[in-house]
This record gives sequence, structure tokens and C-alpha cells, in this order.
Amino acid sequence: MAKKTQQEKSLLNINLNAKRGENESFTDYKIRLNQNSKLLKIYRISGREKFKAMFPEGVDYTMFDAQPENTESNG
Repeated sequence: MAKKTQQEKSLLNINLNAKRGENESFTDYKIRLNQNSKLLKIYRISGREKFKAMFPEGVDYTMFDAQPENTESNG
């Protein structure tokens, strides 16, 4: 029973529903679908066990807020 509660907590802020919410703007809807697609791609590529190891605290949309720094140099 505790295992199921842990899973529910880890996906608490994820909306995988393909329908647009009542109070959701179209741009927010498209962003959410894109983020869901990225999450599912990572899950499919890595597999369940590696995904759980990569995100032990669970996943939410805040992981997309951090912008990676550009480490490439042109010279």
C-alpha cells in the first residue's frame, strides 16, 4: 500500500491527459503536450528501472523550467 502512495506522489503534478483542460490556454496545452512527449521518450528509452533511478523523487513539470547553459564555444 505504501508503494502505491509513493507512486501517486511522484506523479502528482503530471497531467498525461491528452484533452485540453477547461482553464488551460491553448499555448499552455501545447507546452504540456510537448513536455509529456519528452518525459515519455526518456521513459521509453531508459526503461522503468533506470527512469526510477534517474528521478528517485519523482517527476514534475518544474524539471523543464531550468534552462541548460550553453557550454559550446566558437573558438
